[in-house]
Amino acid sequence: MLGTDTRDLRATFELAPAGGFDIVLADSTPGGAGYARRLIEESRFSARRLLLEAISKLDCEKDCQTTCVHCLNDYSNQIWWDRMDRHLSRVWLEKVVSRSIARPSHVPKEAVPCMSPIGIALGPVLKGHKQVIAVGSSIWGAEEPEASLGSARALRDWLDDGRDRCAWLAASDRDEISPTGADRQIAQMLRPAEESGRLVFVRLSEEEMQNAPRLTMFGGISNEELFDDEPRQSFLSGLGNGVCFRRHGMEDLSSLWIAKHVHKILEAPKSEIFSRLLDRLVVHRFQAGAPRNISAVFEDLKGKTVSLDIQDPYVAAQHRNREKLGEFLRALRQVDISIERLTLTWNPRNGNDHRQSQSEGLRSISQPHLSGDVVLSPWEPSRGEHFHDRIVHIREKGSGATWRVDVTSGIDNLMSYQKQCNLFIEKF
Repeated sequence: MLGTDTRDLRATFELAPAGGFDIVLADSTPGGAGYARRLIEESRFSARRLLLEAISKLDCEKDCQTTCVHCLNDYSNQIWWDRMDRHLSRVWLEKVVSRSIARPSHVPKEAVPCMSPIGIALGPVLKGHKQVIAVGSSIWGAEEPEASLGSARALRDWLDDGRDRCAWLAASDRDEISPTGADRQIAQMLRPAEESGRLVFVRLSEEEMQNAPRLTMFGGISNEELFDDEPRQSFLSGLGNGVCFRRHGMEDLSSLWIAKHVHKILEAPKSEIFSRLLDRLVVHRFQAGAPRNISAVFEDLKGKTVSLDIQDPYVAAQHRNREKLGEFLRALRQVDISIERLTLTWNPRNGNDHRQSQSEGLRSISQPHLSGDVVLSPWEPSRGEHFHDRIVHIREKGSGATWRVDVTSGIDNLMSYQKQCNLFIEKF
């Protein structure tokens, strides 16, 4: 938050007159630099998150009794290395945080608050376990590319680190959500794990999913459950998304939710969710430095008249982005594709130019390459909505055949040979 080194801040505690403790944050810089005051005044600062991060520090992957080089040991705290009881400290801190966080009705009273392992942070949570069962509302639904792709990489790396590791993802049997652009990238990444049978999708009824934890992890040092808020989130948005409580150290598996459904989940047949999606797609990969052969990609549309709908949040962000759009439309025209209608959807907030300037720039760049009209549709955000996917919808005149082209990093990167970009094309 402050853009400074963590060593510039120190912390200690004092016994409070009214009982309990006072936490003291101070500058380590001689004379003070104002970091402690700035931290508290920073709008993003959260005392609750600070305490949750402290709890995660106390959760050592080596399960040491005091401290070790894998968790807390530092030259500044050598005096405490052999005197601190890590387990006692964690239990006390968990009780403190529990008083400030509302507990959802399905979360057991023994569960304690924890940080959500979003994105790549999922990796350390999985470490030390051999089997993982996740429960979610749906399979598809990745919206935040950085978080969802980071979570998928963490799951892939965890599976690759041990041959005896396996993950079962149990989704609702009423799941009817369609895959997003990020979902297609994740499917490509995790397909080998599903094909090898180490990643299995299972369908459960709404009744069977009641009171289920988001993650159940076992086969390691200890068994753990991570509970999420309602409503549940999709799998590919991130396995750790929504997690807010954790229960660990249960020796008796019969007390867990999974005990009632273990046979149906662990004996589920090998799934083919990713294969069924990807086998419908044509994938083009453009590495950095490789020329863009747009003609080969859209050869099947040669001589056709089409309407185009381009959705790219950054297509109008800067003059350069708008120029790259013009290059893309010029490349289509060179393939002898006639564009009778073009609809452009973008997020005006991503650019420094005024919305009117962005609109005029898009229209002047696009019109020379069309035989018809340009329809401008600036995106207006609604509560809870996201706009991350870069998609080109193509509809042929006459036949009505349609293409969905997911552009992983936008039109500007597609037309920049020094950048990497992938295309996932699905034809209907």
